[in-house]
Amino acid sequence: MSAPKDGGPAFPCAGPVRQEGMSLRDWFAGQALAGIGVWLPVGQHENPSYPEQRELRAAWAYRQADAMLAERVKDKP
Repeated sequence: MSAPKDGGPAFPCAGPVRQEGMSLRDWFAGQALAGIGVWLPVGQHENPSYPEQRELRAAWAYRQADAMLAERVKDKP
């Protein structure tokens, strides 16, 4: 069985009520977005005539997450 496209749950929690939590893809994207904020924080270097910058950063973060998920399955037999 292959891993789900979203990598499955990032922090699964077993117990009386099973909670999946966010997907590993969402976790990776959030980490990538936090990383880009270190060198290009929202609010700095913003171009008012180009309001799509936040959307572009979010799309970039998910591309990074997808690349991390793809790399992760390469190591599995």
